[in-house]
Amino acid sequence: MKEMEAIVLAGGYGGRMESFALERQKCLLPIEGKPVLGHVMEALVAAFGSVDLKIGIGFKGEQVIDYVNHNKPGKVTVTYVPHLPGTEGWGIYKDMRQFVRGKFVATPGDIIALPNAYEEVIFKFDEYNVDAAMTLSPDLEAADTHGIGRMENPCQKKPDFGK
Repeated sequence: MKEMEAIVLAGGYGGRMESFALERQKCLLPIEGKPVLGHVMEALVAAFGSVDLKIGIGFKGEQVIDYVNHNKPGKVTVTYVPHLPGTEGWGIYKDMRQFVRGKFVATPGDIIALPNAYEEVIFKFDEYNVDAAMTLSPDLEAADTHGIGRMENPCQKKPDFGK
């Protein structure tokens, strides 16, 4: 399989994490002895084999760079894309677009998904021929802390599979 491009957002403040994220970037908090970002990278490699990773960094970005440089799987290339505070979320996607060449997977750096979830997003992307698709939960009511969105070409009607 061709190398998959992936955007990972790893620059948020972790405000809802309170004291847990004061000293460490929230994507580096451990789950089962490994930072969440490590699980994300492994799942992307398990799903696609080779990954061209663009990591959006902001708050405590130097910690993210240090961790990834020392722990990235062998089939991962990395570009770090700094962003200004206040552009987290949708703003960083806009800033990162210039670094993406084609079809890509986008994911927060602080949420672990199984490899088949990433594969399913790409399958739906291809099946419905949409410009982009993103979700963090199949239950829209349960995804109350992160945005859910889909970008379409406004000149062309696409199937609506997100409702």
